[in-house]
Amino acid sequence: CTGSGTAQDFKDYNASGVLYAEIAANSDDGTTSRYISINDGAFNDFIQLLYLNTSNTIRAQLYVGGVMQVRIDHVVTDTTVFHKTAFRWYGNTTTAADGRFSLWIDGAMVESEDVSGLTIASGTLTTMDFDYLNGTQNFYGKTRALEVLPYMSDTEMSLLTSP
Repeated sequence: CTGSGTAQDFKDYNASGVLYAEIAANSDDGTTSRYISINDGAFNDFIQLLYLNTSNTIRAQLYVGGVMQVRIDHVVTDTTVFHKTAFRWYGNTTTAADGRFSLWIDGAMVESEDVSGLTIASGTLTTMDFDYLNGTQNFYGKTRALEVLPYMSDTEMSLLTSP
């Protein structure tokens, strides 16, 4: 990936940050999931944005130590058109002003989860994959932008994802 952030960005933004992608699926066949992941390279700690095999569904999820901490699904009108999608996570505290985990699509926060889930330790995420993490469920789609960013406010997230 060119211009999607440096290896240091990935390491710096582990405990909190934003995974942003402007993406569209090649098709919506109702059977194929399409994954984009930032991960530790060992399938233990990872953050994923994906088009779920359920028609027109975008999912964001975060795993720590192989255990799901949060999963957010949102249905859009058509996954074959471009959507500006961002998943935001915040460190291990219950006082995050903007919510611990949130999914933003096309300028709006579609869901926020303030659960007691863990986030990934700083310096853990080092790899980006266009698949589930094990070479399966490849991301068959179009990508205009893909970036790892520092934690952003609601206003910044709205501006980032606005069509």
